[in-house]
Amino acid sequence: MSSSTHESVYSVACLGLEWSAEVSLKSLLGLLKDRTSVSWRHSEDLNSDVIVYNPASPLANALMRRDGNRQDRHIFIPCSANDPGTGGLALPLGSSQLIRCLESAVVQIGERNIHRGPEGPHLCQRLDELLQSTQAIGVTLSVGGQQGVLDCAQRQIYWPSRLGADEVAQLLLEDVEVEPIGPGQIQLLHTIKRWATEAMPWDAALWALGIGTSGGRLLARLNASASYRLMRWPDFGIIGRRSNDLKCSALLAQQGMSPATLQASTGFPLATIHNFFNSCALCGLLEESGQAIASAPTARPSGGYSAGGMLARIRRALALGTA
Repeated sequence: MSSSTHESVYSVACLGLEWSAEVSLKSLLGLLKDRTSVSWRHSEDLNSDVIVYNPASPLANALMRRDGNRQDRHIFIPCSANDPGTGGLALPLGSSQLIRCLESAVVQIGERNIHRGPEGPHLCQRLDELLQSTQAIGVTLSVGGQQGVLDCAQRQIYWPSRLGADEVAQLLLEDVEVEPIGPGQIQLLHTIKRWATEAMPWDAALWALGIGTSGGRLLARLNASASYRLMRWPDFGIIGRRSNDLKCSALLAQQGMSPATLQASTGFPLATIHNFFNSCALCGLLEESGQAIASAPTARPSGGYSAGGMLARIRRALALGTA
């Protein structure tokens, strides 16, 4: 969940909304600064305090089903052109209904935070440490009575069923146990692979875990002051091609940047940048450029994100990823 709650600045993310609806929500949040009891900011982070979602989104509905068993659960607000029901947002968005929903969310967030326990290493961190170990040929993942395995040599995930919205939501929201498989346990690796009959490239699954379980905290092995470059285009999987991920990918495909520099160039919250870097690192997409840079962010160039320039960067990066 967002750490911003300690500063009475809460975050709102959108899931499955049309681009125009998300832009409208972001604009309204800027206009409501003095009309709500706390401050709100738009975020691309799935671990935001509030998630405004399209009821037709499979991932949003899967997250809601899984989220209900957690004490630190998200606040979900449906948003639709049809009747979204009590506590929902109807399109087109209006300021009065948005204020009503956000004020209700503040009460729920306050109740939720009372039960919040201390934070330990996030799943992304635990998984990264195991995958980086030279003594691991695989990593098992166990959750909800199911077990799968990451095969390090093949860069594949083996799971009992296809990793759809419900399965990914389970990995993001429930307690996942991860254990290494050493070189002397190759028979165990083969046994689990036989049980978990569905084999898939691991990039999409690891991307979801990086985005959804990092909690905005940079992986321990990443140097916050170092410059990193994207070696190939990510597989966004069920998380989808979100605008912030596209922009960050296009920039890092062209030149090395540190988290602080990428944050200054995009204007995204640093937690969102950390989640992006973590996902790239977990999937093995980052290389350190070797150029030491200052940790203080530089000023964002004016006019640096014209539509033509941004589209050109994305086209060049896509070409890079498919080469």
